Amino acid sequence: MGVAGISILWSLPFSLLGMLLGLLAVSVVGFIDDMGGVRPRYRLLVQVGAALCLVVSGLRADVLNFPGGSWVMWSGVAVVVSCLFVVWMVNLYNFMDGMDGLAGCMALIGFGTLALFGWLQGHVVFTLLNSVVAMSALGFLVLNFPPAKLFLGDVGAYGFGFLSAGMLLWGDQLGIVPLWIGLLIFSPFIADATSTLLIRLIRGKRVWEAHREHAYQHAVQSGLGHRSTLILSIGIMLSVSVSALLLREAAEGVQWLLISIWLVFYLAVFWYARKSRYNQSDMSGGLG
Repeated sequence: MGVAGISILWSLPFSLLGMLLGLLAVSVVGFIDDMGGVRPRYRLLVQVGAALCLVVSGLRADVLNFPGGSWVMWSGVAVVVSCLFVVWMVNLYNFMDGMDGLAGCMALIGFGTLALFGWLQGHVVFTLLNSVVAMSALGFLVLNFPPAKLFLGDVGAYGFGFLSAGMLLWGDQLGIVPLWIGLLIFSPFIADATSTLLIRLIRGKRVWEAHREHAYQHAVQSGLGHRSTLILSIGIMLSVSVSALLLREAAEGVQWLLISIWLVFYLAVFWYARKSRYNQSDMSGGLG
C-alpha cells in the first residue's frame, strides 16, 4: 500500500475505518462463497463481526427518530438493534439479487439519493463516498442490464448491502438524512425481502434457502416479463427517492401521509403480484 496509502487510511474518521474493515470482511466471505460455498452459520458469524465493526466505530442507532418525535434506546438495545439492522441489510440485498439489473439500479438510485442529501447539507465526504458507490453501480449496470454479461455474486451483493446499512447509520448520525427517511429510500428492497421472509417463516420454510417467492419474481412469472418488471421497479425506486427528498422539509402531517401512502402501495403491489402468480399457476394447471 505504501506510506501514502497508510497515512490516508489513518486520516479517515474512525467510523469510516470501521466501515472499511466491515466491508472487507463481508466481501471476502462473499468471494469465498462464490468460489466454493460457505456454510450459512459461518457467513452469519462474519456478518455479525462486520456489524460490530460499525458499532464499535460509533455507527449505531442510539436514537430512533420518526416524524414528530424520537425514541432514545438503552445502549445495549442500540447495539443489538444496529447489528440486526446491518446483518439484515447485507442479506436482503443478496436475497433481492435475483434479476438482471435490479440490484444495480437500487444501488445507483439509493446511493445517488444519499449523495444528493449530502450535497444539500454541504457534507463533502458523505456526498463524495456515496457518489463513488453510485457511479460504481452505474458502471456495473452497463454489463448487468438485461441481457446481463456480468453478475454481482455474493461478494457484490454483500458489499452493497453492508454499505447501504453503514451509509444510512452514518447519515443519520451526521444529521444529513434521518434513518427513517433512509429506510424509505431503500424500501423497494426492504419491503419485498422483509415481507417474503415473514411469509416463509409463518409457513415454516427455511429462510436461508434459495427460492422464487419475492414479489418481483412473482411479477415476472405471472407474465409481466423481466424487462417490464425491471422498468416498473425503477419507476418505484425513483418515486420513492423523490418522496424522500420532499419529506426532508415537509410538515409532520405530510410526512405521515406519505409514509401511509407508500405502506398501502407496497401492500397492494405485493398482494397483486402474488395473486397474479397463483392465478397464472392455476390456469397453467387447468390447461395441462
